[in-house]
Amino acid sequence: MSALVYSERPAAGEPHGLLVLHHGRGADEHDLLTLADVLDPRRRLHVVTPRAPLQLPGWPGNHWYVVPRVGFPEPESFDASYAMLAELHDELWQRTGLGPQRTVLGGFSMGSVMSYALALGADRPAPAGILAMSGFIPTVEGWRPRFDDRTELGAFIAHGSEDP
Repeated sequence: MSALVYSERPAAGEPHGLLVLHHGRGADEHDLLTLADVLDPRRRLHVVTPRAPLQLPGWPGNHWYVVPRVGFPEPESFDASYAMLAELHDELWQRTGLGPQRTVLGGFSMGSVMSYALALGADRPAPAGILAMSGFIPTVEGWRPRFDDRTELGAFIAHGSEDP
């Protein structure tokens, strides 16, 4: 069972896909849940919003990693959150029967960084797409993005296809 707390918004019927939304710095699992109705008003997707594991002294809310410098997450906290999110994604795919090919990883700010990291990580399967809002592909010692087998990543978002 995942170590992360999360909220879910089930699809109205049989889900067409899975949307995992990772919140930004200082927020929690409820922050992006209402965005599910905006992105998926017909409720065709099963939506999950995990809570970041870190609470930092002097900072409100939850965080995915420590920020010593913008663009360069602190490796230890980044790696820990990466591993917890990987475990959660794997559990969701097994539980829902909706695999990576039917999953979009999205997020805002720090959450988009984690979405890019999990979607482009060489040790992770490619999802159907990335929905990154106000973020960047991180530079972290020990992690490198992989693009060679992910050229179609996100095509359904960019082209407005009906199926995730």
